[in-house]
Amino acid sequence: MMLLLQWLVVILCLQIEEAVSTDSKVPLTVIGTVGKSVILPLKISSDKIRTIVWLSHNSLATVDVNEQNSHIIITDSKYYGRLKIFRESNYSLQINNLTTEDENYYKGQITIESQGQSETLIQEYFLHIYEELRKPQITVNFTGPENGTCNVILLCSLEKEGKNVTYNWISLKDGEEDTAYEGPNLTVSWRPGESEPNFICRVTNPISSQRSQPIPSSGLCTGASSRNYVMLIVGIVIAVVLCVAIMVGSIFWKKKRQGFIQYSPNNVQQQGAATEGNTVYAQVNHPYRASQPS
Repeated sequence: MMLLLQWLVVILCLQIEEAVSTDSKVPLTVIGTVGKSVILPLKISSDKIRTIVWLSHNSLATVDVNEQNSHIIITDSKYYGRLKIFRESNYSLQINNLTTEDENYYKGQITIESQGQSETLIQEYFLHIYEELRKPQITVNFTGPENGTCNVILLCSLEKEGKNVTYNWISLKDGEEDTAYEGPNLTVSWRPGESEPNFICRVTNPISSQRSQPIPSSGLCTGASSRNYVMLIVGIVIAVVLCVAIMVGSIFWKKKRQGFIQYSPNNVQQQGAATEGNTVYAQVNHPYRASQPS
């Protein structure tokens, strides 16, 4: 009795383990490129496949398999003309002209007939879609020299980054490459007389890798000093022009204001009215009359 009970416990544990392993099955990861094709492989050893139903967020296609040929019925309109079945590869599914919208979970539901009985197998996938990267661009920011040290910040960027992109800065020295730093930003410092560094930014994702043009450090700080000097001169010129314009405008405004008061029609009328209302008398002495005796 005890032996029978032990066997029952062992069988129950095996069934539980099998159920857990089936439910926790990890989907197969498949990587595709925008505009290209990808294959979702079916790994089935049986030659008794009768039907295959491909599913994603909804039903994509149904494959009817027979000994002479296989017929595919597309059930999702956005996959018209984009699906292909490979009979020699266990009826694996190929998706053509990939777009970013094709990234999703996929499932192959396979029906097998053996000895008059049907069995359903399921294979799951997750399709990642990536775009090929373009050459990165480098932006140079000057933080200004400190104690004779040249400080420069290099910024590496992409016009369209996408997902899972990594940045690496590669130092070029004596014709050899060395990965100096990981990340899009790099701060570089060196003193006069030291060997000036030379860098390349490399960007990668799971399907592609691109490099920037080499960024030589020679002349960067000199360029910053020249730029600051030019900006200073431009600032002084602008300030002088503004001062002159303000002075000329002030003088012109004062002159115009004085002319307006002097020649104002109201002032002319007031002066005319005052003249009409008053009589002016003048006394004139004749010189000859003053010299005659009385």
